[in-house]
Amino acid sequence: MQLSNTSQYAIRILAYMADKKDSQLNATQLAEILYIPYKFFHKRKRRRI
Repeated sequence: MQLSNTSQYAIRILAYMADKKDSQLNATQLAEILYIPYKFFHKRKRRRI
């Protein structure tokens, strides 16, 4: 099964956050750690508004 990049990014973020429950990271830090384009975070934030 082929997942979209958006789905892959979301799964990676959720898996990381589940593993690091006590860690508080901002979008820039998550993007760097998980090799996800920062634009992805910015795009998600704008859609929620």
